[in-house]
Amino acid sequence: MKATVLKAMICDGKTLKPGDIADVSGWRHTNNLVSNRYIKLIEDVVLEEKKQAEKPKRTKEVAK
Repeated sequence: MKATVLKAMICDGKTLKPGDIADVSGWRHTNNLVSNRYIKLIEDVVLEEKKQAEKPKRTKEVAK
């Protein structure tokens, strides 16, 4: 699972800057980092864009 870094932080001795993409599949506190806006999961962004792109189907009205 990949995520975009929103705030600067140190991970495994490396400094991650905002805008960097990191692999967070082995991180323990991923949910806490998301809720505190340190990272944003990339899969969430893709799913949100799909939901917005889909248009509802229109059905024909039957005249009585």
